[in-house]
Amino acid sequence: MGESAASIVVTIDGSEESRRALQLASRLATALGQHLVILTVVPPPPVYPVDTVPILVDPPQVTEAYRKSLEAASQEAKRAGIVGSEAVILEGPVVDTIVQFLRERQPTMAVIGARGLSAGARLFLGSVSDGVVHHAPCPVLVVRNPSKP
Repeated sequence: MGESAASIVVTIDGSEESRRALQLASRLATALGQHLVILTVVPPPPVYPVDTVPILVDPPQVTEAYRKSLEAASQEAKRAGIVGSEAVILEGPVVDTIVQFLRERQPTMAVIGARGLSAGARLFLGSVSDGVVHHAPCPVLVVRNPSKP
Protein backbone atom coordinates (compact mmCIF):
# COMPACT_ATOMS: atom_id res chain seq x y z
CA MET A 1 0.00 0.00 0.00
CA GLY A 2 1.23 3.54 -0.79
CA GLU A 3 2.66 6.01 1.70
CA SER A 4 -0.52 8.14 1.86
CA ALA A 5 -3.32 5.60 1.39
CA ALA A 6 -5.91 7.68 3.24
CA SER A 7 -5.26 10.78 1.19
CA ILE A 8 -6.65 12.99 -1.52
CA VAL A 9 -4.23 14.28 -4.13
CA VAL A 10 -5.06 17.58 -5.81
CA THR A 11 -3.03 18.79 -8.77
CA ILE A 12 -2.42 22.50 -9.21
CA ASP A 13 -0.84 24.61 -11.93
CA GLY A 14 -1.67 28.15 -10.85
CA SER A 15 -4.81 28.37 -13.00
CA GLU A 16 -8.26 29.40 -11.78
CA GLU A 17 -9.44 25.84 -12.48
CA SER A 18 -6.78 24.33 -10.25
CA ARG A 19 -7.71 26.83 -7.50
CA ARG A 20 -11.31 25.55 -7.71
CA ALA A 21 -9.99 21.97 -7.55
CA LEU A 22 -7.97 22.85 -4.44
CA GLN A 23 -11.01 24.35 -2.73
CA LEU A 24 -13.10 21.25 -3.42
CA ALA A 25 -10.29 18.86 -2.46
CA SER A 26 -9.81 20.75 0.82
CA ARG A 27 -13.50 20.40 1.64
CA LEU A 28 -13.45 16.69 0.76
CA ALA A 29 -10.31 16.02 2.81
CA THR A 30 -11.86 17.75 5.82
CA ALA A 31 -15.20 15.95 5.46
CA LEU A 32 -13.57 12.55 4.99
CA GLY A 33 -10.80 13.06 7.55
CA GLN A 34 -8.10 12.46 4.95
CA HIS A 35 -4.64 13.85 4.38
CA LEU A 36 -4.39 16.37 1.52
CA VAL A 37 -1.48 16.14 -0.90
CA ILE A 38 -1.04 19.18 -3.16
CA LEU A 39 0.91 18.24 -6.28
CA THR A 40 2.34 20.42 -9.02
CA VAL A 41 4.40 19.22 -11.97
CA VAL A 42 6.88 21.43 -13.79
CA PRO A 43 6.82 20.42 -17.45
CA PRO A 44 10.12 19.85 -19.25
CA PRO A 45 11.37 22.77 -21.36
CA PRO A 46 10.33 22.58 -25.00
CA VAL A 47 12.73 21.06 -27.50
CA TYR A 48 13.20 23.08 -30.65
CA PRO A 49 14.45 21.85 -34.03
CA VAL A 50 17.93 23.11 -34.85
CA ASP A 51 16.80 25.45 -37.64
CA THR A 52 14.34 27.49 -35.54
CA VAL A 53 14.97 30.39 -33.23
CA PRO A 54 14.23 29.23 -29.69
CA ILE A 55 11.95 31.23 -27.43
CA LEU A 56 13.95 32.31 -24.42
CA VAL A 57 12.56 30.50 -21.41
CA ASP A 58 14.57 30.36 -18.23
CA PRO A 59 13.87 26.93 -16.66
CA PRO A 60 14.76 28.13 -13.12
CA GLN A 61 12.22 30.95 -13.46
CA VAL A 62 9.57 28.50 -14.63
CA THR A 63 10.32 26.17 -11.70
CA GLU A 64 10.20 29.14 -9.31
CA ALA A 65 6.77 30.15 -10.64
CA TYR A 66 5.46 26.62 -9.99
CA ARG A 67 7.06 26.62 -6.53
CA LYS A 68 5.33 29.93 -5.68
CA SER A 69 2.02 28.57 -6.95
CA LEU A 70 2.47 25.49 -4.74
CA GLU A 71 3.28 27.65 -1.70
CA ALA A 72 0.19 29.79 -2.33
CA ALA A 73 -1.94 26.62 -2.60
CA SER A 74 -0.50 25.31 0.68
CA GLN A 75 -1.34 28.58 2.40
CA GLU A 76 -4.87 28.48 0.98
CA ALA A 77 -5.32 24.93 2.28
CA LYS A 78 -4.18 26.07 5.74
CA ARG A 79 -6.69 28.93 5.65
CA ALA A 80 -9.36 26.36 4.75
CA GLY A 81 -8.55 24.47 7.95
CA ILE A 82 -6.38 21.70 6.51
CA VAL A 83 -3.75 20.72 9.06
CA GLY A 84 -0.59 18.98 7.91
CA SER A 85 -1.14 18.96 4.17
CA GLU A 86 1.80 17.88 2.04
CA ALA A 87 3.13 19.97 -0.87
CA VAL A 88 4.96 18.11 -3.64
CA ILE A 89 6.70 19.55 -6.69
CA LEU A 90 7.93 17.20 -9.41
CA GLU A 91 9.41 17.71 -12.87
CA GLY A 92 8.61 15.78 -16.02
CA PRO A 93 5.91 15.15 -18.62
CA VAL A 94 2.82 16.32 -16.75
CA VAL A 95 0.33 13.49 -17.32
CA ASP A 96 2.91 10.71 -16.96
CA THR A 97 4.36 12.26 -13.82
CA ILE A 98 0.95 12.70 -12.17
CA VAL A 99 -0.12 9.15 -13.03
CA GLN A 100 3.17 7.69 -11.72
CA PHE A 101 2.76 9.67 -8.48
CA LEU A 102 -0.79 8.33 -8.08
CA ARG A 103 0.43 4.76 -8.67
CA GLU A 104 3.12 5.16 -6.01
CA ARG A 105 0.91 6.84 -3.40
CA GLN A 106 -2.36 4.99 -4.02
CA PRO A 107 -4.61 7.81 -2.76
CA THR A 108 -8.32 7.48 -2.17
CA MET A 109 -8.88 9.85 -5.08
CA ALA A 110 -7.37 12.62 -7.18
CA VAL A 111 -8.91 16.02 -7.87
CA ILE A 112 -7.90 18.01 -10.94
CA GLY A 113 -9.12 21.15 -12.65
CA ALA A 114 -10.16 21.20 -16.31
CA ARG A 115 -9.61 24.25 -18.44
CA GLY A 116 -12.43 23.51 -20.87
CA LEU A 117 -10.29 23.54 -24.00
CA SER A 118 -11.97 23.41 -27.38
CA ALA A 119 -11.65 20.18 -29.38
CA GLY A 120 -8.97 21.77 -31.56
CA ALA A 121 -6.96 23.00 -28.60
CA ARG A 122 -7.20 19.57 -26.93
CA LEU A 123 -5.92 17.97 -30.13
CA PHE A 124 -3.02 20.42 -30.41
CA LEU A 125 -2.15 20.90 -26.73
CA GLY A 126 -3.51 17.73 -25.21
CA SER A 127 -5.57 17.69 -22.07
CA VAL A 128 -3.95 16.95 -18.74
CA SER A 129 -7.28 16.15 -17.09
CA ASP A 130 -8.26 13.75 -19.92
CA GLY A 131 -4.89 12.01 -19.73
CA VAL A 132 -5.07 11.61 -15.97
CA VAL A 133 -8.67 10.37 -16.05
CA HIS A 134 -7.80 7.70 -18.61
CA HIS A 135 -4.63 6.44 -16.92
CA ALA A 136 -4.97 7.05 -13.17
CA PRO A 137 -5.15 4.02 -10.88
CA CYS A 138 -7.72 5.74 -8.64
CA PRO A 139 -10.97 7.68 -9.04
CA VAL A 140 -10.43 11.18 -10.47
CA LEU A 141 -12.77 14.07 -9.83
CA VAL A 142 -12.52 16.71 -12.57
CA VAL A 143 -13.54 20.21 -11.52
CA ARG A 144 -14.79 22.28 -14.43
CA ASN A 145 -15.20 26.03 -14.63
CA PRO A 146 -18.98 26.54 -14.75
CA SER A 147 -18.60 29.63 -16.95
CA LYS A 148 -16.93 27.66 -19.76
CA PRO A 149 -18.94 25.41 -22.11
